[in-house]
Parts: sequence; C-alpha cells; structure tokens
Amino acid sequence: MKKNILKILLTIIICITLIGCEKESGTNNTKNSKENNDSKMSNSIITVDGIYLNNEYSDNDNLRQVILFYTLKPNDENIEISSKTFKLKINKNEYEPLTNQETPNLTQYYYSEFIENVYIDNSLKVATIFKVPDGDLKNGKEITLSDFKNYANGIKLKTDDIKEMDNLTSISLDVDKEYSTKRQEEEKEKLTEADTETINKVKNDINGYYFNFNAFVGQAYTKYELEFSEPNNFKVTTTMSGASLTNEGTYRITKGYIILHYNSNSKEVNAPYSYETGEITMENPFYSNGSDEIF
Repeated sequence: MKKNILKILLTIIICITLIGCEKESGTNNTKNSKENNDSKMSNSIITVDGIYLNNEYSDNDNLRQVILFYTLKPNDENIEISSKTFKLKINKNEYEPLTNQETPNLTQYYYSEFIENVYIDNSLKVATIFKVPDGDLKNGKEITLSDFKNYANGIKLKTDDIKEMDNLTSISLDVDKEYSTKRQEEEKEKLTEADTETINKVKNDINGYYFNFNAFVGQAYTKYELEFSEPNNFKVTTTMSGASLTNEGTYRITKGYIILHYNSNSKEVNAPYSYETGEITMENPFYSNGSDEIF
C-alpha cells in the first residue's frame, strides 16, 4: 500500500514538473514569435531575403562584413537600383554601402555600383555589403534602410535577424541553395584538368598574345594587361593612376580556367576562358580559388 502511495506521489510530482516545463517552453516560443513580429522584411516592392555576418572576414579596424540580400519587384513604376542604393542604420549609427568587396559569387544576386533598371513586373536579386563594428552587432538593436527614393519605407530589421555564417560559400548555400549548389557543381567541372587536345589548343591560342581588362578598385580606374608566353608563363601588368606594377608566374589549364600561379607567393587566380566561333575569349572577372573576385 505504501509503495502504491509513493508511486502516486511520484507520478503527481513528475506531471507537475512537466507542466511547468511546458509552460516555460510556451513562454519562450511566445517571446521568439514577438521578436520576429518586430521585424518587417518586406513592403510593396522590396523583400529582404536575408542578412548575414561573414565570420571569415575582418580588417585592420576590426570591422565585420555584413551582407544584405533582397529582391526588388516594382509594381507601378520602373526602378533604378545598384548595390550602393541603401544605407544601413543600426540604432543611431549609419553605414555606407561598399563595392569592390569579396562577394558570394555563387549566388545569382547582382552586386555592382553600376545602376540597373528594373521594370514593372520584372524582378532583380541584389546584394549590398557593409562594414560594421562588433559593438553595433549586439542583439536587440534596430536596423533600418534608407535611400533617396524611399524604396525601403517600412522595412525594419533587428540585429537578431543577422545570421552568422563561417564564410561566403556557406552564406551562398543558405540564401540561394539551389542555384549555389548548381554553381558549385559547375565550378568543380570547370576546375577539372583539361584533356591534352584542349591544353594544346589553349596554349596555341594564348602564347605570344596579351589580353586587356579594366576595372575600378575603390574609385580608381585600373588597367590589367595579361600576357602569355612559352611554355606556360604569364605576366600581369597593373596600371593605376599612371603607376605600373608587374607580377609573373606560371599557368595550367583546366576545362574552364587558365589558373595563374604567382612566383612571388602561393596565391592562384582562376581566369575564365571559353570559345566563341572558334576563337578563345578571356572572361572577366577573375577569381581567387574560384570564389573571391580579383578583377
């Protein structure tokens, strides 16, 4: 009899404990739901697809890289947009958008300071990058976007909405998984060593020739001249504001890249190439290890 009474008491205690846990869990869920409701991720023309902190990035000022991804779809008037359209404000501090940063190029998000036209009933995915100090990335702070056209009216985020990721690749896979997975598979194929016939053809078409590429580094116009020579050598001359710098190295050929290996360090740059009507084309931009844009 005593054993039965003890069992009943124990059962009651367990039930009370479980009910208490359930109530506590329910309270947490309500709180999380309320925090999510504090954020407004879209208005009539813009939807925020995600905001990320790239944990791989840091600079000399200990600033962190925050990347905003959004989709624009105008409903009654055409829109002009670039990656420099929106400023990011966290509480009282405002941060300017940046260009010429390393970006998750595995995604289909547009990243450029050049203006794109987005017409009614069309859409464009855009990425914008900011540098933000750790102090403004603490939870509970309000994030707003501003622009002179008021495209972002009503958009309100919180620092709690920022997702921390290991690197640009993990960010790409999170914000644009299907496209990024496809791009990864394409990159793997392009990085596969080419057959002997392709290697000989590419060498024949580039050795003894040079190719010109132009880019903006910050606000400075920069010219790159890439020259190839026998048997597998290259030289890059970079000209900025009238001053020139030359780097040299060797190259190897894969199915989609001419991979440049610099003599001065172990860095490799992947230079995309293709054939159009039988003539080789060197494509821009170039990438470091297939991900970080160089020029």
